[in-house]
Amino acid sequence: MADPSFALMATTRFSTKRSPAGSSDKRSGTRTTHLVNQRCLPLMPVDGRTQERLGLNSPMDLWQTFCEGTLDITRRDVVVVGTTEYSIEALAKWPTDEAFYEMVLQEVH
Repeated sequence: MADPSFALMATTRFSTKRSPAGSSDKRSGTRTTHLVNQRCLPLMPVDGRTQERLGLNSPMDLWQTFCEGTLDITRRDVVVVGTTEYSIEALAKWPTDEAFYEMVLQEVH
């Protein structure tokens, strides 16, 4: 982890799953583990301002977190925190520091 301050706050561990190459839909195919034991900030509810900034309009509960921006993460991936899987609804470099990603997640049911 590059930033020591971020390392102190990034107390949540997550993994990602990715569909096999050639799969056209992020929800299709058998996903396999891609990244393991990565760190992010604890999941927080997404506020209205963030939803508006990212162009999200969802009646479902959305969660946001931040992780290192050097990780190989795409919107097609699924994030796993504990035993809960989340689809990535938005993924963007943090506006003030591109060393971090902002991820907006929705629980997969």
